[in-house]
Amino acid sequence: MKWHILSVDDDPDVGRQIKELLDGKIKKNGDELLVDAVQDFDIAMRNLDTMRYDLIILDVFKGKPSAGNTDRPGEEILQEIKKRCFMPVIFYTALPQKVSQYESSLVRIVHKTSGGTAKLKTEIIALIKTRLPEVNRHLIEHFFKVEAKYMWEFVEPNWHHFIKTGDAKSLAYLLARRLSKSFSRENIHNLISSLGGTTEQPCIKDEVHPIEYYIWPAVGEQCMTGDILSRKSKKVISYYVILTPSCDLVKNSQRQPKAENVLLAECIPLPVTAEAKAWVKHTDVNTSEAKNTKGALKEFLKNRKKERYYFLPGTFFLPDLNVDMEAVYSIPFAQLQDFKKTATLDSPFAECLLNRFSRYMGRVGIPELYESEIERIIGNLKVSGKKSVSKKR
Repeated sequence: MKWHILSVDDDPDVGRQIKELLDGKIKKNGDELLVDAVQDFDIAMRNLDTMRYDLIILDVFKGKPSAGNTDRPGEEILQEIKKRCFMPVIFYTALPQKVSQYESSLVRIVHKTSGGTAKLKTEIIALIKTRLPEVNRHLIEHFFKVEAKYMWEFVEPNWHHFIKTGDAKSLAYLLARRLSKSFSRENIHNLISSLGGTTEQPCIKDEVHPIEYYIWPAVGEQCMTGDILSRKSKKVISYYVILTPSCDLVKNSQRQPKAENVLLAECIPLPVTAEAKAWVKHTDVNTSEAKNTKGALKEFLKNRKKERYYFLPGTFFLPDLNVDMEAVYSIPFAQLQDFKKTATLDSPFAECLLNRFSRYMGRVGIPELYESEIERIIGNLKVSGKKSVSKKR
């Protein structure tokens, strides 16, 4: 794969060194680095508007680097990049301490020393190995393909409908929804495959990976149905799910929601449930009891048993949890600020949770038949079954 790198340094010698070091160089895996070296920071900004780069190498200072030099366009370019797009950044500077506050896994800092260029190449390779530039490129390419297909195959032959109304908003809405629908489960798995990766298991229609349950971080600033909230107390983190309909949580022009109170269901850790405890108790034995407890636990995790609970599989940002339909609390809307939005249940899992809650709370208990009547019905069934077999003979 060819990686496009923008190098920005007002010292032409530095730009030439970087280009000689990196441009056209091919690594063992076949990756090729292509470098655009510019000396003018303003030109670099224009290039960011017209070109697509996978990574940028930034000088910090304009002119001679010194502690008293406040002309630092490299910092300004970093802030503009964060507003416009995603692109890993490497600050290549003689005074690295002046930008140390920006250092992160995606913003690297390399000191301009005698061995600086070698370190620069090492950092570039490390950033490429994160696979984030590759993911970013595939997502951008996906957007352009979806847009091109929609514009040429639908908008062009139907333009006479759009031109009559002159409604650009409708076109933008339709295109945005088409783009949204293009990220189906199957397409996401195809994207992963195109990255040369694997999803542990193939994309099966009726099976999902735990990560597919959630949108992380949670969607938007306003709370909505299916938001998973957390609250820490005495080093213990408790989790809750919002059950109140999203439409009641939307604030009006006076910044007030329809709902005065919000309904939360508490999530309990999986290890404290009866099914998990029973399985743990028999893990070291190979008996029918152990098989039964494991089977019961599997059914529990598949949300096939016990309407009272709804299992939420753990990920790297959530533990294994069970939504308890009996541990439901109503809190004033204002108290939502005491909780942290951790994640949002994605569709259709949020809808499934609400449906399960409605069924559980809306069920109607009825008296059971007398045991003697049940035995009588079973006995009649046995007699009628024998008569049926006899007639067939």
